Amino acid sequence: DEAWKSPMGQLANQHWAEALLTLSLLYDKPGVTGQQRQRLVDLLDPLAGKVIYSTEHLLEPPYRSRPGETLEQIADSHQVPAALLQNINRLYDPQPLPPGTLVKVVRGPFRAEVQLDKEELVLFLGKFYAGRFAVSVGNDPRPQPGEYRVVGKQQGREYFAPDGSEV
Repeated sequence: DEAWKSPMGQLANQHWAEALLTLSLLYDKPGVTGQQRQRLVDLLDPLAGKVIYSTEHLLEPPYRSRPGETLEQIADSHQVPAALLQNINRLYDPQPLPPGTLVKVVRGPFRAEVQLDKEELVLFLGKFYAGRFAVSVGNDPRPQPGEYRVVGKQQGREYFAPDGSEV
């Protein structure tokens, strides 16, 4: 198929970010069959891991920290969670970074699309596919279609599936 030629060429030439973007644009394209969707996801998941979540600087050059700057400040300026930059860069000390520390950054914000029929949350970093996660939502009250903004994440909460098992 013609739509697959470009990303396959990009992958063959190790143009990882370009391939991720091209494949990301195919993700919601109407008419993608189940078999094509599986092929797409099989390519997208590891590619997102390499481009977005690895230590490789594939989206933009390394960020050089300034005197007194913390990872949280860098994350805020790039509109991404500090925990993401901590995990990518394996830097967990909340203290200011030594000046000149090279940090992998990605530029947010993230956006999530919840597909209730598939019980799936699809995460995007701008136009880049960034992963899929299984989700389940409550029904008291039943969620309504719309745009929502996540303002916080609760740590340590217990969630239960409809059958009562812990998630």
